[in-house]
Amino acid sequence: MLKPTYLIALTAVALAAACTESTTPTSDLASIEVTPRSAVLSQEGGNVARFTAVGHTDAGEVARVRFHWRSSDTTVATVDPDEGVVTGLKDGRAAITASAHGLTVTATVTVSRSSCATCQSVPTDRTILTEFYRATNGNKWTNDTNWTSDKPLNTWYGVTATSDDRVTHLSLPENNLVGELPPALRNLSELSSFTLSGNKLSGSIPALGGILSKLNHLDLSKNRLSGTIPTSLFRTFTLDTLNLEDNQLSGSISIIPLPTPKPPELRELRLNDNALSGSISPLFGLFAKLEHLDLSENQLSGSIPPALRNLSELSSFTLSGNKLSGSIPEFGGILSKLKHLDLSENQLSGSIPRSLFRTLTLEILNLRNNQLSGSVSIIPLPTTRPPELRRLLLDGNDLSGSIPPLFGLFTKLEHLDLSGNQLSGSIPELGGVLSKLKHLDLSENQLSGSIPKSLFQTLTLRILNLEENRLSGSISIIPLPTTKPPELRELRLKNNALSGSISSALAWYPELWYVDLSNNGLRGSIPSALGNLSKLRELFLSANDLSGSIPSELGNLSELVQLVLHNNQLSGSIPSELGNLSKLRWLRLYNNQLSGSIPSELGNLSELETLDLDRNELSGSVPSELGNLSELKRLILSKNELSGSIPSELGNLSELTELILRNNELSGSVPSELGNLSKLEKLDLSHNDLGGMLPSTFTGLSQLNTFFWNANTSGLCAPTDEEFQTWLEGIDHKFGPNC
Repeated sequence: MLKPTYLIALTAVALAAACTESTTPTSDLASIEVTPRSAVLSQEGGNVARFTAVGHTDAGEVARVRFHWRSSDTTVATVDPDEGVVTGLKDGRAAITASAHGLTVTATVTVSRSSCATCQSVPTDRTILTEFYRATNGNKWTNDTNWTSDKPLNTWYGVTATSDDRVTHLSLPENNLVGELPPALRNLSELSSFTLSGNKLSGSIPALGGILSKLNHLDLSKNRLSGTIPTSLFRTFTLDTLNLEDNQLSGSISIIPLPTPKPPELRELRLNDNALSGSISPLFGLFAKLEHLDLSENQLSGSIPPALRNLSELSSFTLSGNKLSGSIPEFGGILSKLKHLDLSENQLSGSIPRSLFRTLTLEILNLRNNQLSGSVSIIPLPTTRPPELRRLLLDGNDLSGSIPPLFGLFTKLEHLDLSGNQLSGSIPELGGVLSKLKHLDLSENQLSGSIPKSLFQTLTLRILNLEENRLSGSISIIPLPTTKPPELRELRLKNNALSGSISSALAWYPELWYVDLSNNGLRGSIPSALGNLSKLRELFLSANDLSGSIPSELGNLSELVQLVLHNNQLSGSIPSELGNLSKLRWLRLYNNQLSGSIPSELGNLSELETLDLDRNELSGSVPSELGNLSELKRLILSKNELSGSIPSELGNLSELTELILRNNELSGSVPSELGNLSKLEKLDLSHNDLGGMLPSTFTGLSQLNTFFWNANTSGLCAPTDEEFQTWLEGIDHKFGPNC
């Protein structure tokens, strides 16, 4: 047998220019033609001859005919049945036949030790790399050191080559390659590793498989490649890693060919984040050495083939973000090395196989956002040792039943998310038992009863989300930490039926940055100790029965972005110390019983976007300092007892979209400077004591769609001149008198 391997590419192509689909049925083929009729490979081989097969009907050539190729003597030369790639093996002659719809045409391939004038010359690896450089905008690469020079290929950036300039490794990740991959790359016959990830390559992937018979690693991920995946890649038996993730590849993966003559060596297959469609081929089950399989974020449909249970080496298996349906096969116990299973964001239904919870190697199980049903109460008791499970994500399904105490046996669990289901019953005592738990989300269920105190004693817990349930009982019993400060960062308990007062013990949770206790039945005052939470950014206490004054200590919360205290029974004045909250963007205090004047210090809140003090008992004038709030979008001061004139400084609020001053005791004329509010969409001046005519500058408020100036006791009215009235006509919602 000859030492070198000789390759011929026999390609069936459509020659019908300016036509993408045949308008003539291919079943009406009258003949097939192939050119040239013969080719010769010499010992200096590696040369590629291109054959063209064309189908004809009585009307002419037919585009998009699919040909099947075969060799008459596979000891001399073999041919890929789909792509027509011929490999010369020894001296001799073989007939290479293309067939379609019952018709055949034959070309002759001769493999000879002697050279011949008719053989095509083989480009050197240096010539191929030069062509590749030019095709991918090489002069604008981030690094092109020594490329196209006469120096040894081994000195070219990203190239590893032998002493005789045969390329074995080509690695140019994130190097600003732009353009299409030239087919000549198929002639790098010694190439074993090829990495071009993170560039801007486009076009289709050349048929490298089968030709590059030594290829072990192929990474073309994070480019802009399109078209279908060449099926020959799945017949490259040396290929260990195939990474095509994050491209624009399309077509069906149902056509993966049957491996012949032996199973491929493929261990890592990443096709995620493309536009692949069709069902998952059961033939994937023949890739017996696969350890990592990622087909996520495509458009795959159909069911998950049970044949995938044969992938006994599989460690990571991801199918998330597709349109898969049907039930989950019994993987557990069979895939004994499985560590990561992600089937989230699909349309899977039925119950969760119990065997998954007995897969002791499993560390991550993500089934979120499917249509899974059944009870979670049937989770089985581990029979030998505790499972390795660290993340269990079952949220966004239709699971029912109570949360089983057996979850406490998953002692390595760090993240448990059962939110968005129909779980009922009480929360078991998981805290303290799950000593490594960092994230617990049981929100949006029908859980009832009290919150176990032990959850607050789980020192590792960072996120506790129990919102949107039916939980009751007092939160006054939040315990004081006994050893070291807890790591709790987020406490989300809104929309329950919790009662009691807010515990001052929360001040002992120094990492808290988000607290939401809104829409419960909490009573009592806001603890001044909350002012010690130096990292707090979001504080929501709205829609409770809280009373007393707003603690001035809240002005110490230098990181606070949102302070939401509306719909309570808070009284007293607004603390001037709130003007110290330099990062505050939303201040909502509406629908309370606050009194006194609006502190001028609020004008220091340079990041404030919303100030809502509606429905209180505030008095005095509107501070002119509010005109300093350069980022303010919504200013709502309605239904108070404010008096005096409207400050002209409010005309400086260039970002303002909503100004609501109705139902106060404001007097005087409307300042013309309000006409500078070019982004204003809603203005309500009604039910005050304003008088005079509306300023003519209002005609510049081109974004205004809602405007009320009615019911002012001093006769505020609109000018009747044509310009003003024309402007008024363009406002969708308006009400008020003309002068």
